[in-house]
Amino acid sequence: MTDFAPLDSRSRALDEYAYPTDERDGKRSKELKAAAVSDLAKILVTDSYGAGRNLQKVCWDAYNQRHPMHVVLDLPSGGQLWLGGGAASGQITELLDNGIAAILAAAAYPPVVHDSRIERLGTYDGTGLAAGDIDKGLMIKVFQRMLRLLAAGRKILVSCKNGAHRSSFVLALFLIFLTGCPPDDVHTYLNKLRGLVDLGSMAPESKHSRERRPNVVPINSLRNMHTFFSAEGLRSLSALSRPAQLSLGFRDAENRVKLNMLMSPADFEAMARSLGWVALSEARECSNYCYAVG
Repeated sequence: MTDFAPLDSRSRALDEYAYPTDERDGKRSKELKAAAVSDLAKILVTDSYGAGRNLQKVCWDAYNQRHPMHVVLDLPSGGQLWLGGGAASGQITELLDNGIAAILAAAAYPPVVHDSRIERLGTYDGTGLAAGDIDKGLMIKVFQRMLRLLAAGRKILVSCKNGAHRSSFVLALFLIFLTGCPPDDVHTYLNKLRGLVDLGSMAPESKHSRERRPNVVPINSLRNMHTFFSAEGLRSLSALSRPAQLSLGFRDAENRVKLNMLMSPADFEAMARSLGWVALSEARECSNYCYAVG
């Protein structure tokens, strides 16, 4: 393995996993616990170019290199919602090739890219929003702008550093605003589309908070905000012109915009075969056979 090497003595990657010790531990007990962690360090690997680098960060970086962003909602208008990390928001070619027309930065800092062809919808830290430190009325106005862009067939990227936590929270809240779906359904939906999505872990302290409130678990905040944002979303959708409503898939309060149907490749193949389709490789084999016989 050229990119990885055993943990060395400088690594702090196992600090949080060290066995706890207390006054009741004798010298021998402490030595055994230290030896167990040392043995584990010989088995685990870390990035050889940065001793002590967090292993979870290595995994996130590797995932983002292969999957910088994902489509999470495709609408009748042709408008799309995308979720991604910094690797996506800083690549102008990647953004333009995928038709991204606007970026909402859910991180603590604005997106790297500066291009007149891509509208910047603002920078709203997802952790601050989850903690209640960002005005809800302000986010409603941003979401209303997103509705108009999507109705016009535009594609929007919501991003943060990894596309896993802060941007996932903001996008989940917008999906509730748009569809009215339950928070846990939205969380599961996003996680199926982008494996990094995690709203169940404790969020770090909001950079906006000055009240020293305890940290929040984003999914709990999403549940608490559901009623308000779902109702505001219905009100905002109802205020759109009829063509704009239909372009989003909205008909009335009982027929709101739906999340896309998701299925595994195996399920998709089974459905296609049930409708009479065949795999391209099978079609080619049949064509070659028929040509040979003819």
